[in-house]
Order: sequence, then structure tokens, then C-alpha cells
Amino acid sequence: MLGRDWRPRILVVDDEAPICRALRRFLRMDGYEILEAHTGQEALEILAAEEIHVVMSDLNMPGGMDGIALLQAVRARWPRAQRILLTAFGDIKRLERAINEAGVQRFMPKPWDTQIMREVVRESVEQWKALYQRDEMESLLRSQRDALEGLTEQLKAQVSRRTALLENVTRRWRQTLDSINDPLILVDRDYKIQRANKAAARAAQSDIRALNGQVCHTVLFAREAPCEGCPLGQPCDGLGQPEEVEIADPQSDRLWSVSSWPLDAEMDAEIGQYVCRYRDITASKALERRVIMSEKMAAVGELSGCVAHELNNPLTGILSFSQIMQRKLDPESKLGGIASDIEEQARRCRNIVQSLLDFARPGVSPTLMGEIDLQALIESCAQMACMKGSVRFSFEAPEALWPVWGNVDSLKSVFLNLFNNAVHAMASSVGDGEISVVASHDDEGRCVRLQVCDTGPGIPESIRAQVFTPFFTTKAANKGGTGLGLSIVKNVIEDHGGEVQLVKGPTTGACFQIALPTRAQSQDHSAPAM
Repeated sequence: MLGRDWRPRILVVDDEAPICRALRRFLRMDGYEILEAHTGQEALEILAAEEIHVVMSDLNMPGGMDGIALLQAVRARWPRAQRILLTAFGDIKRLERAINEAGVQRFMPKPWDTQIMREVVRESVEQWKALYQRDEMESLLRSQRDALEGLTEQLKAQVSRRTALLENVTRRWRQTLDSINDPLILVDRDYKIQRANKAAARAAQSDIRALNGQVCHTVLFAREAPCEGCPLGQPCDGLGQPEEVEIADPQSDRLWSVSSWPLDAEMDAEIGQYVCRYRDITASKALERRVIMSEKMAAVGELSGCVAHELNNPLTGILSFSQIMQRKLDPESKLGGIASDIEEQARRCRNIVQSLLDFARPGVSPTLMGEIDLQALIESCAQMACMKGSVRFSFEAPEALWPVWGNVDSLKSVFLNLFNNAVHAMASSVGDGEISVVASHDDEGRCVRLQVCDTGPGIPESIRAQVFTPFFTTKAANKGGTGLGLSIVKNVIEDHGGEVQLVKGPTTGACFQIALPTRAQSQDHSAPAM
């Protein structure tokens, strides 16, 4: 930069010393610093050693380098230095050469006018200053541009690093959420899904990319309206834990425990998005029911033992005395009829006690298990049951039906219960009917499957889920129903490692599907697939 002490430096080149002295005395009065040279070579040496702002050179000089050649060299090496040519004479061609080759900015004739010389030198100095300031500005702009480009590259690199970091964090969070087996979704107040993990996509049986924008209760549970008891927006307890709500899925018969959190728990209730978690509690609820049922069965077993002990002795006496009375009395007499009624009601009490004992038994003893000819067992039970009415029986099975592994007496109770229920249902509705049993083998040789169907009125949809519940019965109180028949059937089948289900059959009547394992399967202690 040009400071306050800066003085323009002018190089006067002329082979005549008086001219150099005259210019030095004249120009020093205007504050310029004057340097002198008498040949072109001497001038180049000074220019190489000092910063010269204006060069004033005579046209004709000795030593093989005239003024035009000197100023041409100055233009090439020090283009900012201003060039003034002094000449006492010259032709047009030499002037053209001076302009074209040396880039001379000013011509001054000898002798010169003092005022004109002062003005020419002043303008040359101002021109140099303008070029200097231009070059300084360009240099500053270049440095700023380079600095800006460097800063831009640094910012780009920083943005690139932070973008990669954010992408990595986002990917890790997505992997973390996808590794959770419980469905997780982010929903807004309109129940529309904003984000979901893979478990939610599996629960909805949909591509995870198709869940965004879908209504949660529609895509997960095929409901038009929000689920009853939906926890969305419900306040948390004092510890910040949301209330868990149980929601049943009518499509898959699964039970979910659902809870929700505001996206920012520190914000008020006006938050617009919620995280919802779904836990499949179907298995745990089933286990809980089985535990409760086991406890109830233990209590029923203890009660049954006490009842059997207390009632069997008096019932035996009642039955004995009623039979003796019937032998001594006329059956047609009033007392004979009473004795017959007493025997019938006593047998009914004994059957109820036996049903309680059968229902509460701890299971089938392995010592009483063996291979069973299933076809012979079923046909004998059907013969006993169908003798009570005009009910037809049919049995369809593959050749060489596989034997099953079980307890004969226990399986007899299963089929007698099913056949007696069918006979009772058909007798009360159609009078006659048919019981059909269809047996088949599974593909892996693990079990024998049976379908036991009747042509009765069937079981209403409203009570189908309760048919295996202990003490549930549709029979009238005076018809001797205890509500334990199908419960005993279920217990016996499961004790054998099998399964029983109420299904829709080929007719409008009731249809039960049973899977009983072969010996190999029963020793694996795992239930066969239905």
C-alpha cells in the first residue's frame, strides 16, 4: 500500500548529462525522486534494482539500444511503469514503432514546455497509481476468492462429514427400531402413520414403504373407526408411563397390549405426534388363563374328592334300597314308580360325581398307555351311543388306519361324550340324523386326524368360543347336563398330546376336528399340527 511518505520515483535516461540535470532540478521541485542513466543497459540495471514508477528516455542513445528498444524491454518486464519518450526529431515510422512495440504512453519534444512536462509527469504518476491500485485490488480479490474457495471446500467437506454422520445415525436408529420385535409406529392426531418399523409391517402384512400415510386402525386391524379404548393422547401416570390398553385383532384372533407416548414427553397435551407400541400378549394371556384354570382344576379336584367320598357311600345305599324295593313292589304301582325314580336320580347323582372326578383328574398315567385300534374303539362307542335312538353312523378311513398311542378308557370317554351330545342334539331337533367320522393320515406320519360331524342344528356362533369352558351347558336343568363333557374331551385329547377344535363342517351340524399323535409323536411331547 502507498503510505504518506511514498514518493514517486522517476528514471531519466539520456546520454546528455545537461538534459538529465535539467530534468532532475525541475522535477524535484514537485517532490519526485529522480534517478539518472546514460545508456539503455545502465537503465535496465537500475530498473532491476529499484522500483521505478515513470521512465523518461531519449529516443537516440549510444550503445546499440535506442529509447524504443529500452521502453520495449520496460514494457515486457515492468508493464506498470509509465513510459515517456523524449525526442528532438523523428519520422512517422519510428513513432509507429514506439507506439506499437514499446507501448509508449507519452511523447515529449526537445526542448519541452515546462508546464506541459509537469502535467505529463503528473498524469503518468497518477496512471501508475491507478494501475497499482487496480493490481492490489485484483490481488486482494484473488486472495479473497482463494480464501472463499478454500472455505467453501472446507464447508463442503464439513457438510459431507456431518451428512454422513447423520445418515449413519439415522441408519443405526432405523436398524435399532427394526430389531425390536414389537410393532412400533409414529402417528399423528388423525391416526395416520408417519413412520413404522419392520415388525409393524409384518403385523399389517404390508410393505413397510406402503404404511406411511395409512390410518393405523385400518391397516393393522381392518377397522373403519378408531379402536375402542385407543390410548392415543391419553395422559401418562406420575412416573411418565402410559396406560396399556388391550386391543383384539379380529383378523388374526391375536390380542395386543397398546401404549402410546407423545413425541416429546416434556411438551403439553397439544403435541401432534405419538409413538405407539404394540405387544402381542396372545400367548401370555393364554398361559395366564391356563394357569388360572389349573388352579381352579386343583380346587375342583380337591372338592371332587371330598364330594365323591361323602356321597358315594350314601348313594350306594340309596341305589341298593331302591333296587330291593323295586323287586318287592309291583312296577305298575305308585310305590314301584317312586322306587324307580329314586334309582334314576341316584344314578344321575353318581354320574355327576364321576364327571367331576374325570374332569379334575391330573392326567393320563403313562403306565396305562398303549397302541389303540382307533377304528374299533370309535365303532364300539358309536354302537353304544346310537342304540339310544334311530341315528345312523358312518365311518370313513384309509386302509390300514394307523394306531394311536393312548389310554383306551380315556379315549372312550372322548368319543362317547361327542356321540352322546350329537344324539341328544339331533333327537331334540330333527328326530333322526347321522353321525359321520372321517379319518386321515398327515403327510409326515405324525398323527391321525378325525372329523366328527353330525346333522343336528349345530352350535350358534354366539357360544362357539365357550363350548370347551368347564360347567358351560345349553341343556335344560332337568336333562342332566353338567357342562363338563366337552371340557373332559379337551383335557383328555391334550393329555394325549393332541388337539381338538370346533370347526365348520360339511353340514349345518356341529363338527369337531381332532388330531391324535402316533406313538412316535406322543414320545416327542409336542402337539401335532391340525
